[in-house]
Amino acid sequence: DACVNGKEAAKWHKMQYEPFGDHRLQQAGVDLATNTPPTQFLAPHNEMSYNPRPNDVIALYCVQDAEDGGESIVCWNRDYVKSVPAALQRFVVEHGGVMYERRYHDARRERPPLSFVSWQDRCKLPLEEGRAAAEEYWRRIGFEGRHILWGEHDELTVRNIERGYVADRRTGEDLWFNTISVYSETSRATVMNLSVRMGDGTAIPFSLVEELKRKVLDHSYALKLRPGDWLVLDNLQVQHGRTPYVNGAVPRTVLTVYASFPP
Repeated sequence: DACVNGKEAAKWHKMQYEPFGDHRLQQAGVDLATNTPPTQFLAPHNEMSYNPRPNDVIALYCVQDAEDGGESIVCWNRDYVKSVPAALQRFVVEHGGVMYERRYHDARRERPPLSFVSWQDRCKLPLEEGRAAAEEYWRRIGFEGRHILWGEHDELTVRNIERGYVADRRTGEDLWFNTISVYSETSRATVMNLSVRMGDGTAIPFSLVEELKRKVLDHSYALKLRPGDWLVLDNLQVQHGRTPYVNGAVPRTVLTVYASFPP
């Protein structure tokens, strides 16, 4: 209950997790930290940076730690940008920012290959609901109508183009803010209903993404959350990730809540 309704939570506006694919698993009505399998490394990232309206705050609460591994990784965006190749930063600016494109099939039709999420499941709509309800869902969370596109078989494509940077609230400095290192087309995202390209549609060069991935931990720190620990982060300033882990008798369980600052 403290995770969702505590005193500190009253200062913020609670937000829902808005993924590009499947919604997260939950425990007692609260999201688990990630659907990423324990054996996989979760690279540092800013939550929902692929959306027009990302959350300002992310809070992680540890119910059960892992027997081995599972450290949380944190990194200030102002430090992380030092690891971003200058050529990649120029490329993002010169090609109009970063485009995120999601693709969903119609649950009433046969599922096509490499499509794992229907727009009905993504929007949490019953099968009898039509296009208008889906379009209203996407507009409500900040997407423009011109970027909500339907195909001839009622498949849905939803796009947004972001700068790839966010301005520091205090200094005005541009901070690196995107998912290029995690979900670019050179990675696994093309089988996860999402593609990430430049704003003008140009593919991100493989060599630049690989260089960024090699440097992703240069300015990062690791800490082990124990049962009862909170980790509360300014999502626009600090990235987070997770190392692989091995469970003990009780699986590692970390809950997550999201919030925006009052206007």
